[in-house]
Amino acid sequence: MKNLLIKLTLIAALVVACNTASAEYTDSTANFLLWHCDATNWDGTIETTPDDNSSGRVAHPLQINITNEAVIMPGSPYGGSYLSMDGTDKCTAFGAYEGDKDNVNIDLSFRAHAFPDAGKYDVLISTPSTRIYLFGNVVRAIAYDDGANPHFITSSKTLSLETWYSVNLSTSNSNNQFELIVGNDTDGYTTTLAPSADNLFFVDGMTYILFGWDEWVPGREANADFDEIRAHSIIPEPFTFGLIGLLGLLALRK
Repeated sequence: MKNLLIKLTLIAALVVACNTASAEYTDSTANFLLWHCDATNWDGTIETTPDDNSSGRVAHPLQINITNEAVIMPGSPYGGSYLSMDGTDKCTAFGAYEGDKDNVNIDLSFRAHAFPDAGKYDVLISTPSTRIYLFGNVVRAIAYDDGANPHFITSSKTLSLETWYSVNLSTSNSNNQFELIVGNDTDGYTTTLAPSADNLFFVDGMTYILFGWDEWVPGREANADFDEIRAHSIIPEPFTFGLIGLLGLLALRK
């Protein structure tokens, strides 16, 4: 029964945008990527943390070490290990963002060791459709109608150093949605909505994801730990209940 409840909790987390991460995510064919940050692979030149592609989709590992020194550390609050970056590291996932960029959720958990100076940004994740930053002691996200018309949304949750927080960013052209949720298991969450995010601008030809840094503006590396990182397509609402029910029945049979 305990395992069943855990499975149903994880299933709900896949289809509800406004949630905080309370356990490891499970893989889905809707995912572009899913990194648990529990292990590394070394091919003699490049070190990566593997993508959990247990659903059978294409794997997109996160490159964590070629000239930099991002490391995997034990003691994650979600079980297993986490990825530690010291403010100089640059991690990249190549070819990981080739799916439906019009309707996307980005989830991650992080713990900051330092905040950027006033008016400065440290990058948590940068994708072709949006970026999520540390902006002082809050989280801020940006997307564009076009190159000259950015939409910023800023969470009202005040962050503390050395505290784990989950972040969810939901973008949907079809629903004019641009929603940011920041929270952790004890503090709940805060939501801020942009007035409109129709026709979100994407960086043409960009299919890679920058993690913890920004290739366009130097000095935006994050001094923070990261875990449970996921990007996935938003599941349309009419199919949400049916999918939960189907997966629930499958869980009961195991």
